[in-house]
Amino acid sequence: MVFQVLLRDWSGGMPCLWQAFGLAEAVEESGDLYGRSEICRHVGFYYLVEDVRPREAVRQLGYSLALRERLGDPRRVPSALVALGEAEMAAGDPQRARAVWPGGDAGPGGPLAVLADSRRRGKPACG
Repeated sequence: MVFQVLLRDWSGGMPCLWQAFGLAEAVEESGDLYGRSEICRHVGFYYLVEDVRPREAVRQLGYSLALRERLGDPRRVPSALVALGEAEMAAGDPQRARAVWPGGDAGPGGPLAVLADSRRRGKPACG
């Protein structure tokens, strides 16, 4: 499934991901917050780039971020912030995207500049 997601083979990967999504609550209840975060993250990407529903992408990616923050491992948070910001931009809410990166969006290499460039090229900046 991982390779299918990375290759954007949604038709090949989603049957497995939907099965995992159905078990996501149990995964979290068992204490595997990172596993649940990854499930929500990939479902969020699906709603961001394939079955385009940016508000649902925001919901899934926001929950993934919250789980990553609960884990307490700061290495897991930046990519979740970028993904959520990208979904907020796709949902037409640049102010909320900026709120995701307080003070971090200034300059040509900042997250919003990266997102704007990726949107011009028609590709997500993350995923």
